Amino acid sequence: MIHRALGACDYDEALRLQQAVHAARLRGDGEDTLFTLEHSPGLLTGGRRALDSNLLADPAEMDRAGVQRRRVERGGDWTWHGPGQLVAYPILRLADWGLDVPSFVAGLESAMAALASEALGALDLGVIGRRSGYPGLWIDGPGGLMKLGAVGVHVRRFVTLHGLALNLDPRPWGFDFIRPCGLSEPVTSLARLLEGVGADPAGLPSIAAAGERLVELLPRAWRGELEDAPTVG
Repeated sequence: MIHRALGACDYDEALRLQQAVHAARLRGDGEDTLFTLEHSPGLLTGGRRALDSNLLADPAEMDRAGVQRRRVERGGDWTWHGPGQLVAYPILRLADWGLDVPSFVAGLESAMAALASEALGALDLGVIGRRSGYPGLWIDGPGGLMKLGAVGVHVRRFVTLHGLALNLDPRPWGFDFIRPCGLSEPVTSLARLLEGVGADPAGLPSIAAAGERLVELLPRAWRGELEDAPTVG
């Protein structure tokens, strides 16, 4: 699997790159590719089931604030992408990895859980894992159940598109514009968890470093070499 680190990347450009690789893999050309990046400028994206009722701000207000919105073919509702959030888009042929869609998604969640746990180090801030029926990364700790990362994918003829987003330290905090994924539970970040116990988030990995680590974790997760993320909630 090729790794392409895009740094800070406009959403439309990242989508164009994904779609080009996806089309090639559908033809049997090219190689499986993992794009890692952070989106800049920040924007809201809505999946196939995104409801306007989960937009908490008036569209005109968001327009005045310069908040872009895109509807895309991935699963899920509205979410925020912006600087300080690690985004990963793996474009791969599931059959070549011996995967189906559930095992592919479970690998995304397990790799995110391992990365988040490593980033928090020895601090015990709760159980980080997956939640049955609610794709993404969750933490169940003293503050209750909160969402740390999102998963939204589209699969066509067993070739994947879109992927995951892990909240390292998103700034601005665009989740205030939406009811994320249509759920009532709050969204948090690794930085907010650390700040909540008086720890310094400056030690968190950069987007580039986190992306490099994810390149190592994802294949291990899909090959069954990584411990499955625990179930929370």
